Amino acid sequence: MYELKTGAYDAIRPRFQALDYHLAVNGILEGSVPARLFVDYPTHPQAAFAWAKQRLFLEGSPDNDEFNKAIRQLITETIYPQARRAGEVMFVLYYDPDRWEDKIPEILKDKHPIKTQRQYYTFKKLNYDWHTLLPEGFTVHLVDEALLEDKHLKNLDDLTEEMCSERPSVQDFLDRSFGVCILHGDEIVGWCLSEYNWANRCEVVIETIRPYQKRGLGTLMASAMIEYALSQGINQIGWHCYANNQASVATALKIGFEKARDYPVYFAWFNEIDNLAVNGNVCSSDTIKSAEEG
Repeated sequence: MYELKTGAYDAIRPRFQALDYHLAVNGILEGSVPARLFVDYPTHPQAAFAWAKQRLFLEGSPDNDEFNKAIRQLITETIYPQARRAGEVMFVLYYDPDRWEDKIPEILKDKHPIKTQRQYYTFKKLNYDWHTLLPEGFTVHLVDEALLEDKHLKNLDDLTEEMCSERPSVQDFLDRSFGVCILHGDEIVGWCLSEYNWANRCEVVIETIRPYQKRGLGTLMASAMIEYALSQGINQIGWHCYANNQASVATALKIGFEKARDYPVYFAWFNEIDNLAVNGNVCSSDTIKSAEEG
């Protein structure tokens, strides 16, 4: 296994073509998303493994068993200890299922991962004028320096935490991304932000504070964010969500997205006890669901 230095990623770009619908990969390859990238050979690499905080990406040829063993060792001896020290909860592994499915059990051996399905939606046509959806007493604002300077706003820390979830700093987010939030008085009650902006593409992350959910605010914020994105020349907008997140799926379809693909991921908690508990909950839920369907 060899680690590539930032700026030396061009050689591996062709190996990530199957994951092109993940803009995080493009961000990693251009150096705008902090990550570590490992390959099987320093020249003419055939396989690559990227580590970006809690997100892991695996692509290329699955046939190098020594490289696969090295990935497993890296996860166990480096990623797990560092993630625990940093307070990370879990990882998600994204991969090309057509090539890597049979190799994942060995790479994640003893990690007790859970396999689940996610979906990817692409924006087609904006169905709503968000101005007509705005309830009385609520206002929509761009997430910019002026907003962030108002330290009296409630939930401001939650917003900035989300801004830094995929960016190294608030300033980096302001330089590379954008978003909108909705206020009720002096309280930030939700936000819709762009992620992994690259050329004329971006992805969407959206959250509504719990007391304000199920009021249509997600549709409102996403519509406002997309309107702004289009005004900035961004016309390829992606939406990722778990297949069982019916609220997210419904919002995407309502706004004007169409499903482009289903894809599997593996995830696991870094704390072994917590991870086993999650496995138990998943098994229990599956057993109950099977009984109900039977």
